[in-house]
Amino acid sequence: MKKKEIEKQERGPAVMEVFLLAMIAKAEKKTFYALQRDAGLSPGSILAPLKRLEETRLVERGQAGSRQKQEYSVTPAGRQALKVDWEKHLFKTSADAETLLRNAWVASFFNLAAARGFLQGASIERKRQMDTEDLKPTITGADPARTYQWMKRRLNRARLEAEAKILAEIAEELEAMLGERNERYPRKGTPGSAKLSGDSVPGSKTGHQDEHRDD
Repeated sequence: MKKKEIEKQERGPAVMEVFLLAMIAKAEKKTFYALQRDAGLSPGSILAPLKRLEETRLVERGQAGSRQKQEYSVTPAGRQALKVDWEKHLFKTSADAETLLRNAWVASFFNLAAARGFLQGASIERKRQMDTEDLKPTITGADPARTYQWMKRRLNRARLEAEAKILAEIAEELEAMLGERNERYPRKGTPGSAKLSGDSVPGSKTGHQDEHRDD
């Protein structure tokens, strides 16, 4: 194995790579078209991470199936990476909103409390950032560029306020939605529906593999 591949494996998969692993392994979106359609991703945002996943042998392409579409599958090493690395990205609560949602979605397969706590933390982080914005009008005679800077701060604060609100709401609604999902699609080997519990502490070891067993 090349040195570059070894270094990539030691670092573990990046955010988008973990998201694609979960899309393929958990949501069973196994073709390039399905990933693009159902994950709302552009071709350009899929190609590079998929290539890295193949290079590190975390996914592999099979033979062309129906309509000549090649299906991706997650290798045993890929499943192990997903199981181990999903939590590593739950500390960047200041990331852009879409990255936050991807991280929380992946986490929801392993620990609902961690997913919910992560979104709540991201909401709090945005409120903190709002408090640091200086929105006082600036005398612009000496430097007109300050007017533009003030406009940007106003817009940024409005964005932070909106994101803080919706992230907190998503965190509260997540448990009910996932409970309904499990009732409709009970996991193999579990009697009835796989009931999700939010009692465990986000980030704790208990519950990571117990709430959702890896297939």
